[in-house]
Amino acid sequence: MNSSTKSWIGLILLLVVGGMVVAPASATATTWAHVTRYADNNYSVVTNFTNMTYTDMATNLPNVYSNGNIYMQQATFNSSDKYGDAGQGMIIFYGHNGTYIRNLTDEAGGMEEGDELKIVSNDGFYMYFGEDDINSPEAAQPNLVLTWWDSDMGFVPDYSYGMRLYFYDPNPAPTYGVADCLNFTLREMCNNFDPWYQRWVGDWNGTGSYPNTKGLSVKNVQYLKIYPPHRHDFNTTGDTTEYAFEGEVASLPSNAGTPSTAFASTAEIADDDGNYVTTQSDTNGCYAAHRFNFTINTDSALDGPLTDIEELNVTWHGAGYNDNENNGATLYVYNFTAGEYEQLDTVSDDSTVYLAGDIVGTVATDGTISGIGNYVNSGNVTVLVKQVSAQSSSLSHSYIDTDYVKLTVTHHHWNS
Repeated sequence: MNSSTKSWIGLILLLVVGGMVVAPASATATTWAHVTRYADNNYSVVTNFTNMTYTDMATNLPNVYSNGNIYMQQATFNSSDKYGDAGQGMIIFYGHNGTYIRNLTDEAGGMEEGDELKIVSNDGFYMYFGEDDINSPEAAQPNLVLTWWDSDMGFVPDYSYGMRLYFYDPNPAPTYGVADCLNFTLREMCNNFDPWYQRWVGDWNGTGSYPNTKGLSVKNVQYLKIYPPHRHDFNTTGDTTEYAFEGEVASLPSNAGTPSTAFASTAEIADDDGNYVTTQSDTNGCYAAHRFNFTINTDSALDGPLTDIEELNVTWHGAGYNDNENNGATLYVYNFTAGEYEQLDTVSDDSTVYLAGDIVGTVATDGTISGIGNYVNSGNVTVLVKQVSAQSSSLSHSYIDTDYVKLTVTHHHWNS
C-alpha cells in the first residue's frame, strides 16, 4: 500500500471514528446514496432499502481503485468512424476510488435475474442497467463502480461531480497509445451491453445517431432503484388488474372468452397458501376449466411497450383430476394472432403441482422485440387450465383446483 492510499484511508477512518461532519462544498455533490428494492407487484412499495454514506462504503464495503487514469469515449459524430476505432473522442477523467454497484445493491437485498437498476442523479438524470450488467458482466465488459474519490479533487463533496458512476475495465491494457489506463470505448459498450442499455445520441443536424459511452456516466448519484419483473396476480396489494372465470368446456376452446362465469371470489387464489377454488363438470363430454385474464400496462413504466417486453412467464399451482377417467391438467396461453391456445405445460396425475411456461420475444439487432404482441390483445393476456379427461358419466366428473396463478412480465427501459 503506497503512502497516498494510506492517507485517504486514514482520513476516512478519522471521519467515521471521530464523528466529524463535513458540510458540502458544492450544491451538486452527493455524499450518500439511497438504495431501494421495490415490490414485484407494486413499484410504489419498498421491500428493502439502505442509506449509505461514502464513509460507510469506504469502511464497510470492499474498496475499488482505478489504479490509473480512466478514459471514456464520447460520440465521434463522424460517419466514417462512428465507433471511434481510430481513438477519436477518448476523454481523460483521471483516477478514482469507489465501490462496486453490486456491493451496494446487495445491501438492499441484491438483484436477481430479470431485475433492472435505475441509477439516478440528485437532479433527476438517470440511466438503466440490467442485473447481469451489475452482477455478472461479460469478460470484456467493464464493472460499474460508484466513485467517491477523485485524484484531482479528492473526496466528495470536494469532488464536485461525485459520487459518480464510472466503468472499470477488469482487464486494463494500453490502447490508442495510452499506457496504464482504464478505457471504456464505444466498441466495448456496443459489444457488451444490450442495445437498450447503450447510450446513443443524435448529431447537431439530426441526420445521424452515434454511440456515446461517456453519456452512460451519471454524475452526483443519489438513488439506486431496483425494479424486479412485474408480477400480476390476484393479491389485492398489487397495482394490477386481472379476472378469473370457471366452467366446463367441450374441447379446447377456439376463442379467448370461454369459460365465462366469473369466480364468486378470487380471495382463495390470491396467495399460494393451500386454499383452492374447485370447479366440477356437469355435462358428459365436458372438461372442468379455469380461465384467467391479466391486463398488462403497456402504456406505463409498469410493463412498458410491447416491443420492450422480453418475456411473459405463467405459473399455475393446482390439481386436475377425474372420478374414473385420467387425472391431470394442462396449462395454455392464447395466441391472438393464430387464434388458438398454445400448450405451456401438462401433468398426468392428480397431484397438486406447479405448471409453468415462458413466452420469449425475438430481439432484433436494433433492440426492438417482436412476438410478444401475438399473446396480447388490447393489453390482455389470457391463460387457460383444463383437466385432461372429459366427464363420461355422472360417476366420472372432471375437476380443476386452482390455488394460485400469476403472470410475470420482464421488460426494460432505454438509455437513449
